[in-house]
Amino acid sequence: MESEPRYGFIDKEGNLVVEPRFVEAGYFSEGLASMRDGNFVGYINLEGEVAIEPRFTNASDFKEGLAGALIKDAIGYINQEGKIVIEARFEEAEDFSEGMAVVGKDEQYGYINSDGELAIEFQYSEAEDFNDGLASVEVGARFGYVDKKGELIIPARFALAEQFSDGLAPATLEESWGWIDKNGDFVIDARFDGVGRFGEGLAPVQIEGRWGFIDREGNFVIEPKFNEAGEFSDGLAIVDVEGKWGFIGPDGEFVIEPVLDVATDFFEGLARIEVASTWGYIDKTGKIVIEPRFADAGDFSQGRAFVAL
Repeated sequence: MESEPRYGFIDKEGNLVVEPRFVEAGYFSEGLASMRDGNFVGYINLEGEVAIEPRFTNASDFKEGLAGALIKDAIGYINQEGKIVIEARFEEAEDFSEGMAVVGKDEQYGYINSDGELAIEFQYSEAEDFNDGLASVEVGARFGYVDKKGELIIPARFALAEQFSDGLAPATLEESWGWIDKNGDFVIDARFDGVGRFGEGLAPVQIEGRWGFIDREGNFVIEPKFNEAGEFSDGLAIVDVEGKWGFIGPDGEFVIEPVLDVATDFFEGLARIEVASTWGYIDKTGKIVIEPRFADAGDFSQGRAFVAL
Protein backbone atom coordinates (compact mmCIF):
# COMPACT_ATOMS: atom_id res chain seq x y z
CA MET A 1 0.00 0.00 0.00
CA GLU A 2 1.42 3.37 -1.04
CA SER A 3 2.04 5.95 1.66
CA GLU A 4 0.30 9.32 1.48
CA PRO A 5 2.41 12.15 -0.02
CA ARG A 6 4.07 14.55 2.37
CA TYR A 7 4.33 18.31 1.96
CA GLY A 8 7.39 20.50 1.92
CA PHE A 9 8.41 23.74 0.17
CA ILE A 10 10.47 24.66 -2.89
CA ASP A 11 12.11 27.89 -4.00
CA LYS A 12 11.78 29.37 -7.50
CA GLU A 13 14.61 27.21 -8.82
CA GLY A 14 12.69 24.11 -7.76
CA ASN A 15 15.03 23.29 -4.90
CA LEU A 16 13.50 21.71 -1.82
CA VAL A 17 14.12 24.24 0.95
CA VAL A 18 11.82 22.52 3.44
CA GLU A 19 11.85 18.73 3.29
CA PRO A 20 8.47 17.02 2.72
CA ARG A 21 7.41 15.95 6.19
CA PHE A 22 3.98 17.48 6.75
CA VAL A 23 0.50 16.02 6.27
CA GLU A 24 -0.71 19.38 4.90
CA ALA A 25 0.83 22.78 4.21
CA GLY A 26 -0.48 26.27 3.45
CA TYR A 27 0.81 29.41 1.76
CA PHE A 28 3.42 31.69 3.25
CA SER A 29 1.89 34.92 4.45
CA GLU A 30 3.63 37.51 6.61
CA GLY A 31 6.62 35.19 6.92
CA LEU A 32 4.77 32.14 8.22
CA ALA A 33 3.03 29.13 6.66
CA SER A 34 0.64 26.73 8.33
CA MET A 35 1.46 23.03 8.40
CA ARG A 36 -0.23 19.96 9.81
CA ASP A 37 2.03 17.58 11.67
CA GLY A 38 -0.04 14.63 12.84
CA ASN A 39 -3.44 15.79 14.03
CA PHE A 40 -2.55 19.39 14.78
CA VAL A 41 -1.65 22.57 12.91
CA GLY A 42 1.26 24.89 13.63
CA TYR A 43 3.46 27.26 11.61
CA ILE A 44 6.93 27.33 10.12
CA ASN A 45 9.07 30.27 9.05
CA LEU A 46 10.71 30.75 5.65
CA GLU A 47 13.70 28.67 6.74
CA GLY A 48 11.45 25.74 7.60
CA GLU A 49 11.92 26.13 11.34
CA VAL A 50 8.88 25.55 13.55
CA ALA A 51 7.77 29.00 14.71
CA ILE A 52 4.51 27.97 16.38
CA GLU A 53 4.20 24.41 17.67
CA PRO A 54 1.33 22.34 16.22
CA ARG A 55 -1.48 22.46 18.75
CA PHE A 56 -4.53 23.75 16.87
CA THR A 57 -7.24 21.60 15.32
CA ASN A 58 -7.10 23.90 12.29
CA ALA A 59 -5.71 27.34 11.45
CA SER A 60 -5.68 29.89 8.64
CA ASP A 61 -3.05 32.12 7.03
CA PHE A 62 -1.81 35.20 8.86
CA LYS A 63 -3.39 38.46 7.75
CA GLU A 64 -2.69 41.78 9.43
CA GLY A 65 -0.69 39.99 12.12
CA LEU A 66 -3.47 37.61 13.16
CA ALA A 67 -4.58 34.11 12.14
CA GLY A 68 -7.79 32.27 12.91
CA ALA A 69 -7.28 29.11 14.97
CA LEU A 70 -9.73 26.34 15.81
CA ILE A 71 -9.33 25.48 19.48
CA LYS A 72 -11.56 22.61 20.59
CA ASP A 73 -14.95 23.59 19.14
CA ALA A 74 -14.53 27.34 18.70
CA ILE A 75 -12.42 29.75 16.62
CA GLY A 76 -10.25 32.52 18.01
CA TYR A 77 -7.19 34.38 16.78
CA ILE A 78 -3.50 34.03 17.51
CA ASN A 79 -0.59 36.39 16.98
CA GLN A 80 2.72 35.50 15.32
CA GLU A 81 4.11 34.18 18.59
CA GLY A 82 1.24 31.70 18.77
CA LYS A 83 -0.42 33.47 21.68
CA ILE A 84 -4.23 33.50 21.74
CA VAL A 85 -5.08 37.21 21.60
CA ILE A 86 -8.78 36.93 20.73
CA GLU A 87 -10.65 34.32 22.75
CA ALA A 88 -11.97 31.28 20.88
CA ARG A 89 -15.71 31.94 20.97
CA PHE A 90 -16.88 31.96 17.35
CA GLU A 91 -18.52 29.23 15.26
CA GLU A 92 -17.13 30.78 12.08
CA ALA A 93 -14.40 33.35 11.53
CA GLU A 94 -12.67 34.80 8.48
CA ASP A 95 -9.32 36.52 7.93
CA PHE A 96 -8.83 40.13 8.96
CA SER A 97 -9.14 42.75 6.23
CA GLU A 98 -8.80 46.49 6.85
CA GLY A 99 -8.86 45.88 10.61
CA MET A 100 -12.12 43.92 10.63
CA ALA A 101 -13.02 40.22 10.42
CA VAL A 102 -16.30 38.46 9.66
CA VAL A 103 -17.43 36.20 12.52
CA GLY A 104 -20.42 33.90 12.71
CA LYS A 105 -22.72 32.64 15.44
CA ASP A 106 -26.05 30.79 15.14
CA GLU A 107 -25.99 31.29 11.33
CA GLN A 108 -25.77 35.07 11.73
CA TYR A 109 -22.73 37.17 10.88
CA GLY A 110 -21.16 40.30 12.25
CA TYR A 111 -17.70 41.86 12.50
CA ILE A 112 -15.01 42.14 15.14
CA ASN A 113 -12.12 44.60 15.25
CA SER A 114 -8.50 43.62 15.85
CA ASP A 115 -9.01 43.91 19.62
CA GLY A 116 -11.67 41.19 19.41
CA GLU A 117 -14.51 43.58 20.19
CA LEU A 118 -17.80 43.03 18.38
CA ALA A 119 -17.85 46.14 16.22
CA ILE A 120 -20.95 45.20 14.19
CA GLU A 121 -23.58 42.95 15.78
CA PHE A 122 -24.53 39.49 14.51
CA GLN A 123 -27.37 40.33 12.13
CA TYR A 124 -26.54 39.33 8.54
CA SER A 125 -27.35 36.13 6.65
CA GLU A 126 -24.10 36.58 4.71
CA ALA A 127 -21.18 38.96 5.07
CA GLU A 128 -18.01 39.58 3.06
CA ASP A 129 -14.62 41.09 3.90
CA PHE A 130 -14.10 44.83 4.04
CA ASN A 131 -12.37 46.33 1.03
CA ASP A 132 -12.16 50.01 0.09
CA GLY A 133 -13.87 50.76 3.43
CA LEU A 134 -17.10 48.89 2.63
CA ALA A 135 -18.37 45.32 3.00
CA SER A 136 -21.14 43.48 1.18
CA VAL A 137 -23.84 42.07 3.50
CA GLU A 138 -27.12 40.25 3.01
CA VAL A 139 -30.17 41.88 4.56
CA GLY A 140 -33.57 40.31 3.91
CA ALA A 141 -32.41 38.23 0.93
CA ARG A 142 -30.81 41.24 -0.81
CA PHE A 143 -27.28 42.61 -0.66
CA GLY A 144 -26.04 46.08 0.22
CA TYR A 145 -22.91 47.60 1.74
CA VAL A 146 -22.04 48.70 5.26
CA ASP A 147 -19.22 50.86 6.57
CA LYS A 148 -17.11 50.00 9.61
CA LYS A 149 -19.68 51.54 11.92
CA GLY A 150 -22.28 49.11 10.60
CA GLU A 151 -24.25 51.81 8.80
CA LEU A 152 -25.93 50.66 5.58
CA ILE A 153 -24.25 53.03 3.12
CA ILE A 154 -25.62 51.38 -0.03
CA PRO A 155 -29.18 50.00 0.38
CA ALA A 156 -29.68 46.24 0.14
CA ARG A 157 -31.25 46.06 -3.31
CA PHE A 158 -28.94 43.68 -5.19
CA ALA A 159 -29.42 39.97 -5.81
CA LEU A 160 -25.65 39.59 -5.40
CA ALA A 161 -22.88 42.08 -4.75
CA GLU A 162 -19.12 41.53 -4.60
CA GLN A 163 -16.19 43.38 -3.01
CA PHE A 164 -15.20 46.92 -3.94
CA SER A 165 -11.81 47.45 -5.53
CA ASP A 166 -10.52 50.88 -6.52
CA GLY A 167 -14.00 52.35 -6.14
CA LEU A 168 -15.98 49.80 -8.18
CA ALA A 169 -17.84 46.59 -7.27
CA PRO A 170 -19.56 43.94 -9.44
CA ALA A 171 -23.27 43.65 -8.68
CA THR A 172 -26.47 42.26 -10.15
CA LEU A 173 -30.09 43.23 -9.58
CA GLU A 174 -31.48 40.00 -11.04
CA GLU A 175 -29.39 38.12 -13.60
CA SER A 176 -27.08 40.45 -15.54
CA TRP A 177 -23.92 41.87 -13.95
CA GLY A 178 -22.42 45.33 -14.03
CA TRP A 179 -20.30 47.54 -11.75
CA ILE A 180 -21.48 50.07 -9.20
CA ASP A 181 -19.72 53.00 -7.55
CA LYS A 182 -19.80 53.87 -3.85
CA ASN A 183 -23.11 55.66 -4.30
CA GLY A 184 -24.64 52.35 -5.39
CA ASP A 185 -25.17 53.59 -8.94
CA PHE A 186 -24.31 51.46 -11.96
CA VAL A 187 -21.39 53.07 -13.76
CA ILE A 188 -20.89 50.04 -16.02
CA ASP A 189 -24.27 48.82 -17.24
CA ALA A 190 -25.54 45.45 -16.03
CA ARG A 191 -25.33 43.60 -19.33
CA PHE A 192 -22.95 40.71 -18.66
CA ASP A 193 -23.76 37.06 -17.91
CA GLY A 194 -20.65 36.62 -15.77
CA VAL A 195 -17.81 38.78 -14.46
CA GLY A 196 -14.48 38.58 -12.70
CA ARG A 197 -12.65 41.22 -10.72
CA PHE A 198 -10.63 44.06 -12.20
CA GLY A 199 -6.94 43.26 -12.28
CA GLU A 200 -4.35 45.59 -13.75
CA GLY A 201 -7.10 47.76 -15.24
CA LEU A 202 -9.06 45.02 -17.02
CA ALA A 203 -11.86 42.66 -15.97
CA PRO A 204 -13.03 39.40 -17.58
CA VAL A 205 -16.70 39.41 -18.62
CA GLN A 206 -18.99 36.85 -20.23
CA ILE A 207 -21.55 37.70 -22.86
CA GLU A 208 -23.45 35.24 -25.05
CA GLY A 209 -21.33 32.36 -23.79
CA ARG A 210 -17.94 33.89 -24.55
CA TRP A 211 -15.43 35.72 -22.36
CA GLY A 212 -13.56 38.92 -23.15
CA PHE A 213 -12.14 41.87 -21.19
CA ILE A 214 -13.38 45.39 -20.52
CA ASP A 215 -11.71 48.49 -19.13
CA ARG A 216 -12.98 50.54 -16.20
CA GLU A 217 -15.25 52.54 -18.50
CA GLY A 218 -16.98 49.34 -19.60
CA ASN A 219 -15.47 49.33 -23.10
CA PHE A 220 -14.33 46.06 -24.63
CA VAL A 221 -10.55 46.03 -24.93
CA ILE A 222 -10.40 42.33 -25.80
CA GLU A 223 -13.43 41.00 -27.66
CA PRO A 224 -15.36 38.04 -26.17
CA LYS A 225 -13.93 34.97 -27.89
CA PHE A 226 -12.73 32.65 -25.13
CA ASN A 227 -14.48 29.68 -23.50
CA GLU A 228 -13.24 30.86 -20.10
CA ALA A 229 -10.99 33.62 -18.84
CA GLY A 230 -9.27 34.53 -15.58
CA GLU A 231 -8.21 37.83 -14.14
CA PHE A 232 -4.95 39.55 -15.06
CA SER A 233 -2.14 38.69 -12.68
CA ASP A 234 1.55 39.41 -13.17
CA GLY A 235 0.69 41.01 -16.52
CA LEU A 236 -1.00 37.94 -18.02
CA ALA A 237 -4.48 36.40 -18.01
CA ILE A 238 -5.27 32.73 -18.43
CA VAL A 239 -7.82 31.84 -21.12
CA ASP A 240 -9.43 28.66 -22.45
CA VAL A 241 -9.63 28.03 -26.20
CA GLU A 242 -11.51 24.83 -27.02
CA GLY A 243 -10.36 23.05 -23.89
CA LYS A 244 -6.71 24.16 -23.96
CA TRP A 245 -5.26 26.86 -21.75
CA GLY A 246 -2.93 29.69 -22.72
CA PHE A 247 -2.06 33.21 -21.55
CA ILE A 248 -2.70 36.58 -23.16
CA GLY A 249 -1.28 40.04 -22.56
CA PRO A 250 -3.32 43.24 -22.10
CA ASP A 251 -3.48 43.64 -25.91
CA GLY A 252 -5.28 40.29 -26.21
CA GLU A 253 -2.40 38.65 -28.05
CA PHE A 254 -1.17 35.24 -26.96
CA VAL A 255 2.06 35.31 -25.00
CA ILE A 256 1.77 31.59 -24.29
CA GLU A 257 -0.19 29.63 -26.88
CA PRO A 258 -3.25 27.61 -25.74
CA VAL A 259 -1.61 24.20 -25.57
CA LEU A 260 -1.83 23.41 -21.85
CA ASP A 261 -4.26 20.85 -20.45
CA VAL A 262 -4.26 22.32 -16.93
CA ALA A 263 -2.75 25.62 -15.79
CA THR A 264 -3.27 28.31 -13.15
CA ASP A 265 -2.62 32.04 -12.81
CA PHE A 266 0.87 33.51 -12.53
CA PHE A 267 2.17 34.41 -9.11
CA GLU A 268 5.62 35.89 -8.59
CA GLY A 269 6.47 35.15 -12.21
CA LEU A 270 5.58 31.45 -12.26
CA ALA A 271 2.40 29.49 -13.00
CA ARG A 272 1.51 25.92 -12.12
CA ILE A 273 0.83 23.35 -14.82
CA GLU A 274 -0.29 19.74 -14.58
CA VAL A 275 1.18 17.11 -16.90
CA ALA A 276 0.26 13.42 -16.55
CA SER A 277 -1.08 13.95 -13.01
CA THR A 278 2.07 15.71 -11.79
CA TRP A 279 2.62 19.42 -11.17
CA GLY A 280 5.40 21.72 -12.31
CA TYR A 281 5.87 25.41 -13.19
CA ILE A 282 6.32 27.55 -16.29
CA ASP A 283 7.71 31.05 -16.67
CA LYS A 284 6.12 33.90 -18.62
CA THR A 285 7.50 32.63 -21.91
CA GLY A 286 5.79 29.28 -21.41
CA LYS A 287 9.07 27.50 -20.73
CA ILE A 288 8.95 24.73 -18.12
CA VAL A 289 11.37 25.92 -15.44
CA ILE A 290 10.43 23.42 -12.71
CA GLU A 291 9.76 19.98 -14.16
CA PRO A 292 6.39 18.38 -13.32
CA ARG A 293 7.18 15.88 -10.59
CA PHE A 294 4.94 16.78 -7.67
CA ALA A 295 1.71 15.05 -6.59
CA ASP A 296 0.39 18.48 -5.52
CA ALA A 297 1.71 22.04 -5.63
CA GLY A 298 0.68 25.54 -4.62
CA ASP A 299 1.23 29.01 -6.05
CA PHE A 300 4.36 30.92 -5.09
CA SER A 301 4.15 33.33 -2.19
CA GLN A 302 7.13 35.04 -0.58
CA GLY A 303 9.44 33.03 -2.82
CA ARG A 304 8.13 29.66 -1.63
CA ALA A 305 5.55 27.15 -2.84
CA PHE A 306 4.29 24.06 -1.06
CA VAL A 307 4.69 20.78 -2.90
CA ALA A 308 3.82 17.14 -2.19
CA LEU A 309 6.05 14.17 -2.87
